[in-house]
Amino acid sequence: MGRLDLHTKGLDTLLSGFAQQLRRTNNSSELWLIGNGPDREKLEELAQNLDIGKQMKLLGVKYGTEKDELVKQFDFLCLVSRNEGLPGVVLEAASVGIPSIVSKETNLESYILNNNAGFVAESNTTEGVATALMAATKCIQEKKNFQLGQNAVKMIQRDFDWFTIAKAHLFSYEAV
Repeated sequence: MGRLDLHTKGLDTLLSGFAQQLRRTNNSSELWLIGNGPDREKLEELAQNLDIGKQMKLLGVKYGTEKDELVKQFDFLCLVSRNEGLPGVVLEAASVGIPSIVSKETNLESYILNNNAGFVAESNTTEGVATALMAATKCIQEKKNFQLGQNAVKMIQRDFDWFTIAKAHLFSYEAV
């Protein structure tokens, strides 16, 4: 969700990893891309070249309730950016019980792993992303993704609740 920037957002790796996952698992997964940006046409062309055009949907920009309703339909949110600060989209999805697949470059690796709230690609490569996607596919087939989603909600409550953060921040000043 967001800016369709092929390189920065790792969308080239996501599409090639998704294509590899489809070939290996022969399942009926779909990849939804929400947003718009300078590389939309390149993404469409890459999807055709990878033969995943029918499994990928470019849904355009979505806001408010429409975006929220789409997110609730996800099995996983996947963000394999090559450079992020703290991606709010992962936190938004987690807050409604959607687990994530992230790259280490999202700076969320420890949160996702410590809370068992999704998967982290071992490397931000086609193979790394495909492996994480296959783990997620297996999780869905075994009906374990709901538990990861509940863990994602707990992660938000424990690690990203502003009242908890503020208390810890105040405590650190009081302790000095």
